[in-house]
Amino acid sequence: MTGRPPKIKGALREELWRRYKTGETILGIGRALGQRQTTIHRVLQATGGIAPTRRSRSSRVLSFGEREEISRGVAAGYTFRAIARSLHRAVSTVSQEVGRHGGRPLYRAAPADWAAWNSCKTSTAALPELTVMTDSTEFCPVYVNWVTAPVRSVVENGRQNSASV
Repeated sequence: MTGRPPKIKGALREELWRRYKTGETILGIGRALGQRQTTIHRVLQATGGIAPTRRSRSSRVLSFGEREEISRGVAAGYTFRAIARSLHRAVSTVSQEVGRHGGRPLYRAAPADWAAWNSCKTSTAALPELTVMTDSTEFCPVYVNWVTAPVRSVVENGRQNSASV
């Protein structure tokens, strides 16, 4: 999807998907939500007509509450070991979290949580292009010759055998 971002956000977007799942037309959804048909179409087209799943965190990552405890511990001057012990986490988890988000003097829970939440989103522009290999002989001729040589002999022998029949 290129161009302008869709105007539909939050509860309006949820309503759009609810109506779309019930089978309502794009025109009907647009009228009900007070949006143009092209805007509704753009939102649906971005995901192929499949409602995106709600984002949720893994239980393994730090929660906002844990980040807040780290922030308070750092501000109070506690060691990483003491903070980790109170959170029942590894010391390396705490030290990497603080180091990743500005170190002891700059660590704040809210910006760290926001950065962690947004870092897991991958844009399609960041993904590498996939190239389709149509002729694999230019990439690994030894392997291809090793695989095709027995096949070639079977095919040639098959022709000879069928010619003699």
